[in-house]
Amino acid sequence: YDTGTPIMRPMFMEFPDDPSLADMTSQWMIGSGLMVAPILHHSSERSVYLPTGGWYKFQTTKLYSGPATRDVSPSLDEIPVYVRAGSIVPLGPVIQSTQDLPGGPLTVEVYPGGDAHFSLVEDDGTSYRYMRGIERTTTFTWNDKTRTLSWHRAGSYSGPNVFTHMNVVVYFSGGKQQKAATLGPTGQITFVPSAQ
Repeated sequence: YDTGTPIMRPMFMEFPDDPSLADMTSQWMIGSGLMVAPILHHSSERSVYLPTGGWYKFQTTKLYSGPATRDVSPSLDEIPVYVRAGSIVPLGPVIQSTQDLPGGPLTVEVYPGGDAHFSLVEDDGTSYRYMRGIERTTTFTWNDKTRTLSWHRAGSYSGPNVFTHMNVVVYFSGGKQQKAATLGPTGQITFVPSAQ
């Protein structure tokens, strides 16, 4: 709500120098890191265009290089989703209402391949008090060179619906690694990728 940039956006907004994306309507970005390429027609396969850079198949260690076109045949219950290398993807637990928060630990997924950052903003979930600064922002930063996720929290909100624990998952090409942490005001976790 700060910049007016839509969360769901056409591919050309993220890759304005790629003319092949000017009229692409069958896949799109969610934020700057997630690319969605659903099956839109009666078929069990489709071509997915991966723009320049590295792309992970969502929640896997499979890394692909773009620009490239891949033919995929997802299962009936799968939507092809790819994550740009150098992204942080936060995932909350499945809940029915913001009143159910936190509902479990926050999952922070890291897809290596570049430095990344993400800001998680938490408030009471029911009022406009955030407009008066009654909120808290936790900024997560991934340093790709040191393989370290660090975080820093700012803000005054401390209601019962904030995340206090997290699971960090890093999708290295040599294998997935996971660590749990208490989500305090500041902290960091360093990962050592497995030998490939």
